[in-house]
Amino acid sequence: MAKGYQNFMMGHTGVVAECYEYDKLDTDVSEINAGNLSFVSCDEQSETVVVDELWTYFSPIILFLGIFGNMMAVLVFVFRRVGKKATRLLLVLLSVFDLLVLLTGLLRHWLFAISGVDVRSSSDAGCAIHKIIVYWSLQCAAFTLVLVTIDRLVVVCFPQRAHQICTVPKAAVTESVFVGLLLLMDTLSFYEDHLLLDGTVGYVCTRSTDNLLYRVFPYLDWALFSFIPLIIIVSCNIMMILKIRTTNNRRKNVVVTRHSDHMRMSGVSRMLFTVNLIFFFTTLPISLLLIIDMELDVAGRDEKEAILVAFTVTSLLQYTNNACNFYLYCIHSSQFRKEFKSLFCICRRRFNAEVSPAETSLTPARSVETRLDETFAVEM
Repeated sequence: MAKGYQNFMMGHTGVVAECYEYDKLDTDVSEINAGNLSFVSCDEQSETVVVDELWTYFSPIILFLGIFGNMMAVLVFVFRRVGKKATRLLLVLLSVFDLLVLLTGLLRHWLFAISGVDVRSSSDAGCAIHKIIVYWSLQCAAFTLVLVTIDRLVVVCFPQRAHQICTVPKAAVTESVFVGLLLLMDTLSFYEDHLLLDGTVGYVCTRSTDNLLYRVFPYLDWALFSFIPLIIIVSCNIMMILKIRTTNNRRKNVVVTRHSDHMRMSGVSRMLFTVNLIFFFTTLPISLLLIIDMELDVAGRDEKEAILVAFTVTSLLQYTNNACNFYLYCIHSSQFRKEFKSLFCICRRRFNAEVSPAETSLTPARSVETRLDETFAVEM
């Protein structure tokens, strides 16, 4: 049922239309488009109230943590030396795509929940462009994480050749190819989307369901966003775990200096494994839900409301994945924590260096005033 999938992505579902009614039956079309309608709740205890509260209260928390975390991660990976250059490049791109997902996807849902304004309903061009950016950034974030995982797999399993395989030019070219192909696919999928008037919820961003690509895209998006990345990530992590265990058994009697290198390697691998694990558990639920919605024809109002609540919860869970990587880096990587602290120490030292000359120039004047005060006090 591709139509249900599309409605989920738009934020307008059949249950909303059933639960709310216009207070004017003869409302002009221009008023519908302008959003100048007042809605009357037909069931105050409806699950739609829960959905609005979830988007209203949880979205700003995820947005704040995600925007701050991804910006800090970009600063650390750009200005500090954390890991290899190719890995840093990929992690910077991952933070950028995560930030783009939050600003285009989650921010839209939050604004719609608190104000009723949908940015996709502004114009036909805005409808298509926004969809392209949201889907593209989600898919790019997933495939960038795949490239990071493959990069780490090469470092762990083929350390002697890692410096030849994992280079900045190769990482940049590979990322550019994936990003370009995904952008082309999403553009071809959504360039025909435009605003259509729905008699119950106003103008919505959609297209005709008779289009073949419209029916195929949900499965293609599910494969690119979840299924294929999950398969690659799980496979790479299994191979890394087996390699690390084998290495541990061989290095039990190695000297301390080699042991320290081994511990650093295991720590980075553990950090990446945790990031991959979070990706798995936060993106799999919404992928399964969307497939279930496409395959099942849900007609009852109770079932629609249940799916709407489930979609909201799984969506927030998915956006949490785009907001938490920085904090996972801080928890699992002592090197990242050290570089993050040193970044602010450098900024503090530069600030103090700029302020100290002014303070020094004032010091003689202050000392003269102090001596005059002391002299005056003695004379008194």
